[in-house]
Amino acid sequence: MSRTIGFVVYFIILLLNTICSYGQIKTDVPKSEIDSLINIIPNFQDTELVDHLNLIATSVSQRYPDSCLYFANQALELSDSLNYEFGEAESIFNFGNGYFYKFDLKNALTNYLAALRMIEKFGVIDKHGNLLLQIGFINAFVGNHDKSIEYFRRAQSIFDKTGNKYAELFVRRRIGAAFLHQIKKYDSALIYYNELLYEYRQLGNKWYEAYMMFELGNIFAEQKDVFKAISYYEKILMISEIRNTYLLGVLYENLGYVYHTCLDKPNFLKAEAYCLDAIQIYKKTGRFEKMPGIYQQCGYLYFKMRSFNAANKFLESGLKAGTDFYASIDTLVYEEPEQKYRYYTRVKLILSMIYDVLYIMNEEIGDHTKALYYYKLKIQADDSIYTEANRRQTDVILANAENESITQKIEILEKEKELQEERAQRSFQLLIGSGVLIVLIILIAILFIRLKKFRIEQEKTNLHQKLLRSQMNPHFIFNSLTSIQGFITEKDPRTASRYLSRFSKLMRNILDSSVEEFIPLEDEIATIENYLELQKVRFEGKFDYTIEVDEAIDIETITIPPMLAQPFIENSIEHGFKHKKGKGHMKIRFELKNNLIRFEVKDDGIGRDKAKEILLKLDKDHHSMATDITHERLQVLNKKLRQKIVLAIIDLKDEKGNPAGTRVTFDIPFKNLIL
Repeated sequence: MSRTIGFVVYFIILLLNTICSYGQIKTDVPKSEIDSLINIIPNFQDTELVDHLNLIATSVSQRYPDSCLYFANQALELSDSLNYEFGEAESIFNFGNGYFYKFDLKNALTNYLAALRMIEKFGVIDKHGNLLLQIGFINAFVGNHDKSIEYFRRAQSIFDKTGNKYAELFVRRRIGAAFLHQIKKYDSALIYYNELLYEYRQLGNKWYEAYMMFELGNIFAEQKDVFKAISYYEKILMISEIRNTYLLGVLYENLGYVYHTCLDKPNFLKAEAYCLDAIQIYKKTGRFEKMPGIYQQCGYLYFKMRSFNAANKFLESGLKAGTDFYASIDTLVYEEPEQKYRYYTRVKLILSMIYDVLYIMNEEIGDHTKALYYYKLKIQADDSIYTEANRRQTDVILANAENESITQKIEILEKEKELQEERAQRSFQLLIGSGVLIVLIILIAILFIRLKKFRIEQEKTNLHQKLLRSQMNPHFIFNSLTSIQGFITEKDPRTASRYLSRFSKLMRNILDSSVEEFIPLEDEIATIENYLELQKVRFEGKFDYTIEVDEAIDIETITIPPMLAQPFIENSIEHGFKHKKGKGHMKIRFELKNNLIRFEVKDDGIGRDKAKEILLKLDKDHHSMATDITHERLQVLNKKLRQKIVLAIIDLKDEKGNPAGTRVTFDIPFKNLIL
């Protein structure tokens, strides 16, 4: 059996090898130069210091994005104090750069668009064009190709007006690439690249002449005019300026692909030679981000040649190269602002393709275990790619929506300002009227914000009330008071007093805890003990319990969310022990594990399935409200916590597989009152 990976799909991956020049924002600055820039900070003051801090922020953005955010913030604060608007705009631009290299497209685009609104006021400058380029890159990454071309053309217009020929050619190459690789408008791409080829020949730039011929070859390859594509590729081999450059490696890689995939009669020997030469070029030029792709192509080539051992060797090398790439991505620096992000997504697609070939190959060999293993990895990789692509698209949609909302508000404010100026010229009274209108708008905005806050607080209050109702079970309260009344009737005032005291403490703890997000572990343990002691009165002789606390835990200073486990403790007693023959035991344990509090409740009751069966006979409409509230609480709490609370419920079995109880665990991030 043979299965061909689709020409278009694979060739799109290959053509992501678009050869790019140095980017417009200079982010591939050597570490030694960065250190020098930092060392001379004391030599600058005021606006010159702002400009220097922004220069550092841009220079470190790709290598150290967190440092970029730090220096951008320093520049922004100083700009605000000096009322230096250009410095403020550039600082926000650098915030976008920092988030861009943290692969946070939402915050990157939000800051880029904010910077764009500010920098447009300073007229035609290169920085305006650079900013438009970055916004265009982000839209291209998420498939908004028409919008990306719109931003690229705006950038081209800026660079044309500033006379920056180099940058203007760069933007035209990006537009040509969009027509070729994304939108598939080959006629438009052909026009752009022929014009660029002419201009680079006029400039005498052989390297970019070769690059334009390479892209022209790609156009014909995508249109399956294979021999014309090969003709362009082979002409490039005659240009000496590309020797010992990674462009030669990309050229070999594409030639190898064409010879073994695109011809009616594949030429495997030529394809093999070109692919192996590409590997050597990439190694010599240090372009290790290219290695997963060329290893994948070699593996696929040998698979088609039925050389399964060789195919497996190269495919496994591709997997290792991909793993190595992601392990070192934080330290990698590229000439182009977009390249790091492009390779970050490209290598994931290549790894998915490697899994696919390994799956098919092992199926043909008959090793179904390995085939299933790689098939599962392929599915996982595709799911990850799909999920990440959706997240990126959502982030960009949100950022654009926020920007449109802000822009509309700014336009409204500007129109109001114009209206106020006109009214001021006509009469003082109209000016007062305009002022009243503005105040009214502000009051409405304040009212809206307060109403929104009120609704949020109301939702929190409702949740607290649900929690409180779930904890203060009416049956439990009634039965507890009945038991205490029994002690009084039987003239056992000492026992009655003791349990009445526990009951009052429990009620007070429940009321206090229902309004606190975190309480000391000492208080939580006291609440549990009071609850269990009262339940032992109700279910005399039905169960006992133990509470263990790790010695490493300081129960007075460690705090956790209150009453998370109470619904499950109640279920253990009400359903696990109530119908059990003999006496049950509950073990509650707190231990420190992986910098989390592991809160475990374990019982040896009849198990959840048996309890549910009995409960359905007694009450078909029963529903555990308390357990639902606990899950709802976890959702609310986890939105606020960096490290999430994890709940696990495990049905225990004995050696014969019979139900032997239930274990409930919470892994809880805690707070320390001392820190």
